[in-house]
Amino acid sequence: MLQQLQEIKKRGENHINTQDSNNYENNIHKTEEIQKSRIRCSRCEDELISDTEDNDLKNIGCDKCTNWYHLKCTGFKGKLYEEVAFSDFICGLCIKKTTLVTIL
Repeated sequence: MLQQLQEIKKRGENHINTQDSNNYENNIHKTEEIQKSRIRCSRCEDELISDTEDNDLKNIGCDKCTNWYHLKCTGFKGKLYEEVAFSDFICGLCIKKTTLVTIL
């Protein structure tokens, strides 16, 4: 239904009834909210999935900021999640900030 409404809108046709139009707008709004609420890897920007079996796709959060990363996007690539889950991790952005403050 959403795809049909999008095609009609692209063609510029005006024969969408009010209820379909309202549903279309509501669906677009809900889709945008869902996309915003998904947590994304701060490096590759792909969605983080917490229940994956693939170790490289598991997540680790920076100890200094609120950023989260796939293991594959960090120096932990190729390691078992169980080996790194309780390791200290500071992301590259925080390391750069610390380095700049130290230099200044």
